Amino acid sequence: MRRVQSLRSRRNASEQQRALKALDDAAAGGGNLVGPIVGAVKAMATVGEIADVLRKRFGEYDPGA
Repeated sequence: MRRVQSLRSRRNASEQQRALKALDDAAAGGGNLVGPIVGAVKAMATVGEIADVLRKRFGEYDPGA
């Protein structure tokens, strides 16, 4: 937890939010997600934050469905 907190305190929050928004826009439009994911990583978004954006757009896999 301390490492994630340290990362969040060092990153540029507005750049990270812009990168996650770009990922969300690409996911909503059906575009290629590789570039926006790389951009989010470069903006120091966490894997959890990136996954949250994708879960919001695509849902979560349910093997029983």
